Amino acid sequence: MKVKICGVRDVKSALVCESSSADFIGLNFVPNVHRKVDISSAIEISNSINTIKKVGVFADQPIEHVVSIINQCDLDYAQLSGNENLEYCMQIGFPVIKSIKIDFNSNIRTIKETIFPQIDNLIHNKIIPLVESYVPGSYGGTGTEISIDLAKQIAENFDIILAGGLTPLNVKNMVDYIKPWGVDVASGVESEKKQTTNQIIEFISNAKNGDNE
Repeated sequence: MKVKICGVRDVKSALVCESSSADFIGLNFVPNVHRKVDISSAIEISNSINTIKKVGVFADQPIEHVVSIINQCDLDYAQLSGNENLEYCMQIGFPVIKSIKIDFNSNIRTIKETIFPQIDNLIHNKIIPLVESYVPGSYGGTGTEISIDLAKQIAENFDIILAGGLTPLNVKNMVDYIKPWGVDVASGVESEKKQTTNQIIEFISNAKNGDNE
């Protein structure tokens, strides 16, 4: 089980993620969001860790800007959380995680007709799909839980990162039921919009143990 802790904004949280065996940390560079990290802080965080893949989170930003930040901060992945198309993803020149947003009111027939081809195309092009709930006016990280039955159908057919509404308390059951390739959390390890050490440690532990019992 791969675990990504998103919205890391300081070295302390990054080191907690690393010591707790997270696989990815996400550094958010989307303007006007409370998790946004500045370049100097991102460089400091990046330099502080050795074993975790570092993901820059972007949304509908110019490719040149995205690539510049990835290079400056020595990042491993770009996570694209906006309306970027496949051509955009392929021009980044770095490994990509692409957010796919699912309408909670969708049914499985609609998912198979519309979402399955998108995910299949991403995977064919070596892009990792991250599946989360569609929230109007948001790029993600809202803590809105996706339909678990829809998520299960998707995870049975594709290796996905599951995001949305995951917390230290529910992640084990979600992993057991849906069986995704990986999970992603942001708001679920925050208290008053700040990450807490205990929540990060508990989330990673429960996610990693969820599919092993």
